[in-house]
Amino acid sequence: MKIWKGVGKALFWLLILALLATPLALIFQLSAAELAEYEAVIPPVIRDAAYGNVVQAHRTDVAEYTTVSGTFVTTAYDYQELDYRSPNLIRWEAAVGDPIEEGQTIGFYNGEPVLATHTGIIRQMQTYSENAYLQLQLLEPLELECKVPDSVENVLSRNQDSLTTDTGAAVQILYQSPVRNSDGTTTLRLTISGMEGVFGESLKDEKIYTGRVYQNALVLDLDCVYQKEAAEDAPWFVREVDANGSFLQEREVQLGYTDGRLVCISGVDEGSYFDDGYKAIVEGDLS
Repeated sequence: MKIWKGVGKALFWLLILALLATPLALIFQLSAAELAEYEAVIPPVIRDAAYGNVVQAHRTDVAEYTTVSGTFVTTAYDYQELDYRSPNLIRWEAAVGDPIEEGQTIGFYNGEPVLATHTGIIRQMQTYSENAYLQLQLLEPLELECKVPDSVENVLSRNQDSLTTDTGAAVQILYQSPVRNSDGTTTLRLTISGMEGVFGESLKDEKIYTGRVYQNALVLDLDCVYQKEAAEDAPWFVREVDANGSFLQEREVQLGYTDGRLVCISGVDEGSYFDDGYKAIVEGDLS
């Protein structure tokens, strides 16, 4: 009897402990769940990305050139003598400023045709003298007349013995005006070997290579460099990124010759990467 009585007491106290422990376990589980809800969330790392393409600085040979625009003209003149007894009696079919071709009927004298002896444009008609003549501006040889700023004039003059087009045709400066035009430009007349043109027509942005080549130059796309101030002497900068476009740093750089697409550059490392879209962001605010 005593044994069963002891066992009963033990079971009684175990039951009491179980009843006391169950609420505590539930409270602990609820508290852990609530704590999980309020646990701090570590935000992801957000990196400043490129605004445009990722461009790599590299080395290459860069041929120096400039561009010119102009009009095809001629400076050659010739004369057609009017060997008639009374040239003032010629009934003209052409007038000053008219283009004529060799063999063309340009008038009649006593019912007989007066034929052009040259191809060109009539610039003068002197018919009321013993030495009657027509002055004609010939249509060949053609020259390209350009009005260029000082920077282009200096480049062409400095390298005039080695000027060529992008096809290798030789370019010569036939005339260089000693007086500037009212807009600050200088008039040049160029001849381009083998170039076909038409008198009076225009040629736009013809590339003229100087013969100078910057060999193995460190270059970068011109779209990668920018200025923070709207001033000609303001410093130049680039926005360096990694290969994935993530921002690393801003660098101040020095620029050399540019062909309008690439620019020779110092202040960056060969093989480093740069953002070509940031220029539009920065310089768009300079106006």
